[in-house]
Amino acid sequence: MIKEKEHNDTSLSEDKFVKYLHSKLDDKVLDFVEVLNAELDLLVFSGVIRDFALKHNGELRDLDLVAKRNFHQLEKLIKKFDGIKFSKNSFGGYKLKISNICVDIWNAEDTWALKEQKIQNCIFMEEDLPYSCFFNFSSIVFDIKRNKFIKSKKFNEFLKNKTLDIVLEDNPYPELCIINTFYYKDKYDLRISANLKKYLKANFYNIPQDKYEKIQIKHFNKVIYSHDMLKNRVNKLGKHTHPA
Repeated sequence: MIKEKEHNDTSLSEDKFVKYLHSKLDDKVLDFVEVLNAELDLLVFSGVIRDFALKHNGELRDLDLVAKRNFHQLEKLIKKFDGIKFSKNSFGGYKLKISNICVDIWNAEDTWALKEQKIQNCIFMEEDLPYSCFFNFSSIVFDIKRNKFIKSKKFNEFLKNKTLDIVLEDNPYPELCIINTFYYKDKYDLRISANLKKYLKANFYNIPQDKYEKIQIKHFNKVIYSHDMLKNRVNKLGKHTHPA
């Protein structure tokens, strides 16, 4: 199991996060993570940390994990568990399902922003990852072995003002960034920063209409926002004098 350790109570407590994981993941998933972590030195990334930080108590469906080392051992480790099927994506990561949880695992070195040299590399890979994402609320990782959050100033600002903003503008899927802006705003009742509004208005019409539908089907298995809905919301951004 992922170990629970004692820490001083903070606004984002590592100990409370581990307890949150234990409350959301069943023993089969926790055991799987423990086995992989022993070999791969895993980092927890993205959605589950966001839900914890925002005190969102909905069902956890996805778990994003990043391997710091020995990624070539992943398939062998997966095969230790009966009945787990997996697939590989175009970035070399793995997708699999355990219980009702969809797990994505990728090699830290294969993170798009690092491979494309979009950010300046630090000595330690885990220090780079918070700066490799588009949204500020994703600008944090949890190092399981060290029982430690590693986050950027942008994430700390998000915790204070609950406003969506950009960390790294370069992204291979700008259409998904646009859709997710409205999706997460609606889901968590968040604001949109002036900088992100500027990005939405500058990029929305440069992307072919069909890409918005295709990316939603890929990520949500359905179309949540029609192109007209997106267009109306983008067009309204400049008409507000307060954060959207």
